[in-house]
Amino acid sequence: MNTTYFNTDLHNQPIVIDNGSCVLKAGFSGDLRPNILEYNVVGNLNKSNALPTSSYRESYIGNEAQNLRIILNLNYPFQNDRIEHWDEAEDIWNYILFSKLEVENIREHPILLTESLVGSKSDKNKMCEIFYEKIGSPALFTSNEFILSLYGVGRTTGCVVTSGHSFSGVTSIIDGQQLLPSTKINRISGHAVTEYLANQLRNNHGILLNTTSDKELVRMLKERCCFVSPHTTNEKQNYHLFTSQQSPSNYKLPDGNVITIQKEKFEVPEVLFQPRLIGSSEPSIQAMVNASISEGGIEGFTKLSNSIILGGGTTQLPGFSSRLLGELTTLFGSKTDINIYAPKERRFICWIGGSVLTSLSTMKYLWTTKEQWKE
Repeated sequence: MNTTYFNTDLHNQPIVIDNGSCVLKAGFSGDLRPNILEYNVVGNLNKSNALPTSSYRESYIGNEAQNLRIILNLNYPFQNDRIEHWDEAEDIWNYILFSKLEVENIREHPILLTESLVGSKSDKNKMCEIFYEKIGSPALFTSNEFILSLYGVGRTTGCVVTSGHSFSGVTSIIDGQQLLPSTKINRISGHAVTEYLANQLRNNHGILLNTTSDKELVRMLKERCCFVSPHTTNEKQNYHLFTSQQSPSNYKLPDGNVITIQKEKFEVPEVLFQPRLIGSSEPSIQAMVNASISEGGIEGFTKLSNSIILGGGTTQLPGFSSRLLGELTTLFGSKTDINIYAPKERRFICWIGGSVLTSLSTMKYLWTTKEQWKE
């Protein structure tokens, strides 16, 4: 451990920012859940879609941009778990810190940031440069969401399974040490499920939902109606036992029209467990868990299979944890003790882990000041 440390006694509460690809979570250290949930989006006014007599600003950020998406050209700075548009990312960070969290003196608040699992070292340095040089943070700490998710449930050993907007990932951690070869990542996540639902609505019902605003409607439809089936074959059989009036789910659009989905509500999330359905050769979520836990060796296998932690919004699809348990039981054998922990707040579990970590007295040794960063 470093003998030098950042004196937190002279500063206010640390700030925790989880840079999600779809939704950014932010708040103060020690809180039980994030104070701020804002869509990670910047919208510029599309004057051809706005009424001439209306008084709109030229740009909007976060939830405001999301709510006005019909008249805006939306830009998502965080794509595929990487920052693709740095100026817009900086705009969002400033908006979160000064408009939403209402920070008066940023130099009094060290900041914990989540870092991309697929980003480069230069991406991390660029993010730090913005916070040190432009925003004015006195000290930073960055960590990946696997480690923080484990802290979020108060454990130091476990297999963390996360599925959010841009990617799904699995890693195994034993006694606080991440087994790097155990880290498995694919692109079959919430975004892929949303895209597949849009395709199915087009192919099966002739409903075209192609614009950015349309895709947001599809995402909301997915979250309201879709679920993971324990056994897809049985679900299909059960579906055909009902009349079309009993089984569909209806979703009313803002324009008053109604979208009706039927078997899509359980067929679409199946891509998480069968990526081949969308022509992908990437491994399924259960295959990644199997491969990750196997990296723990004979001794680690029992510890890891007995402590599987779910995180990310996509794992909140109804039936996800039960289906994963069934798939792993098939892979590991019925005699293997498998325990899956699905915290109620798993959508925020990464942020919660950051809140826990920054509350520890030992955190003062982990902060990096601007001067240390320049060295």
